[in-house]
Amino acid sequence: MKKKIKKINSLSAAKVLGALSASFGLVLSVVFVALEILYPETTGWAESMLIAVLFPLTYGLLGFACGGVGAFFYNFSSEHIGGLEIELE
Repeated sequence: MKKKIKKINSLSAAKVLGALSASFGLVLSVVFVALEILYPETTGWAESMLIAVLFPLTYGLLGFACGGVGAFFYNFSSEHIGGLEIELE
């Protein structure tokens, strides 16, 4: 059975993409802190902790914004050319 996705809720898409992006930012910050522990001469400890806090926040906010804008553009284009077609069983 084929179905079309006509519309995506912009706020819902923004929240999901923001959460996924923040999770990715958290993983990157853990890697960054681990590298700082292994090679402490590269940057200072305070800078590393600041980056560790800012990575998830920045990635989350950018993901939220991109998710909302992306859903808006999908909704706009699906009105004119049709939505995504998916096949369900």
